[in-house]
Amino acid sequence: MNGEIRVTATTPDGTWFEAAEEGDKLSLTGFSPVYWGDQLELVSAAAERRDAENAAGATWDTADRNEEGQAFRIPGVYRPFPAWEAVPASDTQ
Repeated sequence: MNGEIRVTATTPDGTWFEAAEEGDKLSLTGFSPVYWGDQLELVSAAAERRDAENAAGATWDTADRNEEGQAFRIPGVYRPFPAWEAVPASDTQ
């Protein structure tokens, strides 16, 4: 580890929080199951679709990495969320 701190917590009702230190910055992230549903199911579904798109050759350009291997983006620019239809409906049941 590089001395930076990351702390996560999940409440009994499924709300997830993360406090992370990166250099001189501290961020707090939250996830509410009331809005997003079950976190593990959502993350698994998104990862499954991302992997299907990667396998089909639809990767996101990561050629602009720095000397530490990190790829930085302009704030608000994210990899497009995987298409829902990237995984056939029969495979998601």
